[in-house]
Order: sequence, then C-alpha cells, then structure tokens
Amino acid sequence: MYLQKMENKKDEKIKMKKYIRNEIIIHSIILIILFIICLWDRHINIPHFPKNFLYLTQICLYLNMIFYILSLFYNIKFQSFITKISQLLLLFNFNFCISFVVFIMYWSMLLLDKGTLYKKEAEIKVPSILNFLLHGGVFIVNLIELYLMKEKVKKMNYIKLIFYLIFTLSYIGILYALKIFFNIKIYPFIYGSFIKFVIITFASFAVCIIGHFIYFFSTRQIIEKKEKKNYEEFELN
Repeated sequence: MYLQKMENKKDEKIKMKKYIRNEIIIHSIILIILFIICLWDRHINIPHFPKNFLYLTQICLYLNMIFYILSLFYNIKFQSFITKISQLLLLFNFNFCISFVVFIMYWSMLLLDKGTLYKKEAEIKVPSILNFLLHGGVFIVNLIELYLMKEKVKKMNYIKLIFYLIFTLSYIGILYALKIFFNIKIYPFIYGSFIKFVIITFASFAVCIIGHFIYFFSTRQIIEKKEKKNYEEFELN
C-alpha cells in the first residue's frame, strides 16, 4: 500500500512537470500572439498613445498581457501554478469577463448601429484581421486557457459581482470626467441619446455577468469532477 502511494505521487509529479512544460510553451505562444496584436495596433496607431489606454479593448489587451507574463514567470521560476500564484486566477476571472464583453458588445454594436462606436462620418481604418484579433482573438485565447485550467485548478477564487458594478460605474465616470474637463470623447454612445446610453451600459454589464457565470460554472464543474475523482481514489485506497 505504501509503495503504491509513493508510486502514485511519483506519477503525479511527472504528470505535473509535463503539464507545466506544455503550459510554458502554450503561454509563450499566447504572449507572442498578444505582442504581435499590440505592436501591429501601435503601428497602425489608432487610437493614439496615451488615449488608447482609455478604450476597453486596449485595457483588456494589456491586462491579458500582464496575466500571461506573470503566469509564465511563475511557471518558469517555481515550476508551479496553483501553489504560487492562485491569486492571479482573480485577474484571469476579470480578464475572461472583460474579453467576453469586448467580443460580444463590439460586434453587436457594430452590426446594429456603428454610430455607437464611431462617428457617423468616420471609417474603420483598422485592417479586418487586426480588428478581429482585438475584438475576439483575446477572448478566444482566454477560452483556450480556461480549457487548459482543468489540470491545475484545485481551489478557485472568484470576483464578487459588486466589483463589476463598481468597475462599470467608475469607468463610465472617468470617461464623462474626461469629456467635461478635457473635452476628450471616447465612445459616441456615451454623449448622445440618454436612452441609448442606458441601454448599452446595462447590456454591457449584463454581458459581463453572463461571462462571469460562464467562467464560474465552467471552473466549478472542473473542481467538482476533481473532488469526485479524489474521493473515489481515497475509497479505493
């Protein structure tokens, strides 16, 4: 029995090392993709620096780059994920939801009423591929990461729903303040029809909550399966 337990622990360590090695490779590829998107976007230079940091799409991109850089750093340095940087799962939780909002809301608003995102006389000057990568590619990357998490998640931390409300109100408030004090306009829908503003703001918040529950139930299902597996192994032992 003792030898069997030792053998199981050894197999688990080998499996984890293999997984971490694969994760380092995957996260390196993801970072390369995100850096290409970022550099291509800066080459096109729309919107101009530092105004680009005011757009949710750009905030989403840079926060995801930070997450994958930190994740890669801890993977390489400590050869571990959960035991060293479980707090980063909160950042990934937020990134997943924001990238979901960017993906759903951008294409919905673009198809239904382009004037909510761009001035009516303005043309979309971003190349189509880059436009998709900015407003969809990041979310797809996070979907891949969510799928890969099934091997490493033992305990999850989740962002409180109130945080999304505070973030939404703070973000909108900052954009309004910039308009009032510096005449800097970001999204046309904020400064146009009040009804349209309320509808889009509420819809964005609702999509964010949907993204959070997609993340929550996906990870809870993973954890419940692992707990059931561990219990069955304990019963066999």
